[in-house]
Amino acid sequence: LMIDTGYNAKQMLANISQRELTLIGVCLTHGHTDHAGGLEEILAQWPVPVYLGNGDFDLLPWRPPDASIKIPADHQMIALGELTVECLATPGHTPGGFCYLLSLKGQALCFVGDTLFSGSVGRSNPFSLYPQHLQSVRHTLVHLPKDTALFPGHGPSTTVIEEQAHNPFA
Repeated sequence: LMIDTGYNAKQMLANISQRELTLIGVCLTHGHTDHAGGLEEILAQWPVPVYLGNGDFDLLPWRPPDASIKIPADHQMIALGELTVECLATPGHTPGGFCYLLSLKGQALCFVGDTLFSGSVGRSNPFSLYPQHLQSVRHTLVHLPKDTALFPGHGPSTTVIEEQAHNPFA
């Protein structure tokens, strides 16, 4: 499972090949190019489902075939063997933003895109989404289990407890 495609599709595809992995899906935190760029190239080699919030399709640099698009519901679970992925609607940075909470054997980590950064948040785009953005952080992300690792789209990783203690937006 790939969370955000980033800019370097060739490197992502090379990593999959070198590690002899099978790509089974792509979860996009939002539709900005720095998170969804290269999607066309990746899907050309791996025609897999693409999960993206409904409000972000117009932001994509390239639109995937309708058959591959999966619009997640808030709290939708994706089961991948022992790994579970919970799709968390977190609008604010963009209208259709999602975070993905991965859990395996009692360990949890969450890919938060640009919804949250270590000690900060991404900008609300458009700014009228700012109240929703704060609600996504304050009512969803900081209520995850305290030891949950958080992986923003930019900058260092953090934890829920660290953000509760030090992030002024939490």
